[in-house]
Amino acid sequence: MVFTGTVKPGVSGHKVYLERENVAHTAFHVIETGEVIAPVPPSKPEYSFSIEYRFYVTGTTKVRIKVPGDPQNGSTVSETFTLQVNPASASTLVSSPPQIPKLPSEGQI
Repeated sequence: MVFTGTVKPGVSGHKVYLERENVAHTAFHVIETGEVIAPVPPSKPEYSFSIEYRFYVTGTTKVRIKVPGDPQNGSTVSETFTLQVNPASASTLVSSPPQIPKLPSEGQI
């Protein structure tokens, strides 16, 4: 899933966090990060971000976007989004990675 948005005012390279609500429903924690991207063309007033994240557990989850503060700007968070994560269909699954090389036996280098 890809989360995208715009930031005003924007600073190119500033971090943006994708956060998930914890199991106790008392706080959020960072699950992925992205960066603010300068507008293209430069005359466009909005800075943007894009964060890609794959959910590996099915069920309902709540996420939000957080832009941490810096010396010039305070931090802010988006509204909370409730997502239903369903199992992937077999046709979308990726094959396993190549074989991991065999490690030496115990006591050998």
